[in-house]
Amino acid sequence: MKYDEARISKICEALEKGHTRTYAVKLAGIRYGTFRDWEKDKPEFSQRIKKAEESGKQVMHDECLMVVMKAGKRGVWQAAAWVLERLFSEIYKQRTEISEDDRQRIRELFSPVRKTKKAKAKPQPVGVN
Repeated sequence: MKYDEARISKICEALEKGHTRTYAVKLAGIRYGTFRDWEKDKPEFSQRIKKAEESGKQVMHDECLMVVMKAGKRGVWQAAAWVLERLFSEIYKQRTEISEDDRQRIRELFSPVRKTKKAKAKPQPVGVN
């Protein structure tokens, strides 16, 4: 396939919108192997691809974040949790290990719940006839 500005522009425009390389290559009408050859053999092409992919990554980030934020405003707690984990990871990061201090806090938080459940679970005395 001919290496020309029209094809390069189609590829870069697709990547800047956040599309995959595979999709961008199809839009330009070339094979993926050709794309890889150009990327390897033509440094200016490789640089344009990297720049387009960086722009596309930012576009996808912004779009996905908007979806999550809208979901959070509708009360979808998972969306709000996702944002907290990423923006405030030092506080809300997912942990596989729990410290003893955190275990104690969890016990304290849930101890009133356990007491309530135990009280409800106790059998009531049955009157004798």
